[in-house]
Amino acid sequence: MGGFLRSALTAEEAAFLDGAAAFTAKTVAQHANEWERSRRQPVEALREAAALGLLRLETPKAEGGLGHRYLVKLALCEEMSRRSCRARSSAPPP
Repeated sequence: MGGFLRSALTAEEAAFLDGAAAFTAKTVAQHANEWERSRRQPVEALREAAALGLLRLETPKAEGGLGHRYLVKLALCEEMSRRSCRARSSAPPP
């Protein structure tokens, strides 16, 4: 995973982002067009995202979250948008 934010991350944060990038490549990118058209994401994909901590990345550790900095959320958004926008732009117009 690249991106201009990576150099500001700790090793732990970068490892988390690598896992999120793998999820994005394996699950999100190949279905982004379909999910965008239907305006739905399957529960299984949301459960997988939750298991990776993607739904609680900024929640404090004391409350069951990962306690990551906002910068990690920005880097995650950068990575996910890079992959899902690429999938959408390659689709034929509706």
